[in-house]
Amino acid sequence: MNKISDKIKSFEINENIFIINCEKNKLEYEIKDGCVNINIKNNLNERLGISCLKENDYVSLLFEKNSLEKKNPKIIKNIEYEFISDSSESETFDNIL
Repeated sequence: MNKISDKIKSFEINENIFIINCEKNKLEYEIKDGCVNINIKNNLNERLGISCLKENDYVSLLFEKNSLEKKNPKIIKNIEYEFISDSSESETFDNIL
């Protein structure tokens, strides 16, 4: 498998084609019966849906080594962590002296 890192710029639908425009690549997936068959996982190898992809996401694209065209690559999305300050413990020291 070959691996390319890229950044998603936009999404579009053209007739029966779902298009993911990246900085370096243009990914096209056929729409069949209203569905798009895309293999999307995070870097923990958990399956994700299309709705998990957003503009400006950094992704890795995996495709067959011998393929002349980069057809239907597997997409690996980098996990995003969100720091929630309300959940962290903190203490306030007033009038210590």
